[in-house]
Parts: sequence; structure tokens; C-alpha cells
Amino acid sequence: MATQPESLRDNLQDVMDGFSDLTPPAGVKMPETIFIRGEKSPYIHEDDSLSINKFFPGSQIVNIPGAGHWVHAEQHDLFLKTVKYFLEV
Repeated sequence: MATQPESLRDNLQDVMDGFSDLTPPAGVKMPETIFIRGEKSPYIHEDDSLSINKFFPGSQIVNIPGAGHWVHAEQHDLFLKTVKYFLEV
């Protein structure tokens, strides 16, 4: 019997394929959204931007240099500066 992480990993393509047919609800205004990505992190890929923009229109993807997945810990000051700038604009 597979553990939960293995089950998700083994079926991830099926899960992600299910999202391709979804569309955002009509008339729903999405809030402004920022995705902060560490430049060394493999979690948000360049080709993910189409899906992100589909569900979060007008969103921004910001790369933090020198950071991996733990952006807030690896580039703490730049992470906070980015969040503060986004909230003030």
C-alpha cells in the first residue's frame, strides 16, 4: 500500500490533467495576487504562468535571486521588501 506522498506523486499527472478543463467562475473578481518564487526553486515553472494567469488574472510572478523554495528564510530581507512593496502599491 502506497503512502500518501507516494500516492500523490504517482497520480500527479491525473490530478493536474483535471485542472486543464476548469475555468474561473464568470463574474468573480479575483484579488490582486503575487507569486513569489525563489530562482533556485523547482516549484513554479515558467510554463506554469499560463495556468496561474488563468485562475489569477493580472497576477505577478516575482523571482527572488539566490533563494530556493524557502524564500522567506533564504532571502528574508528581499522577501519582506517584495511583500511590502506589493501591499503598498
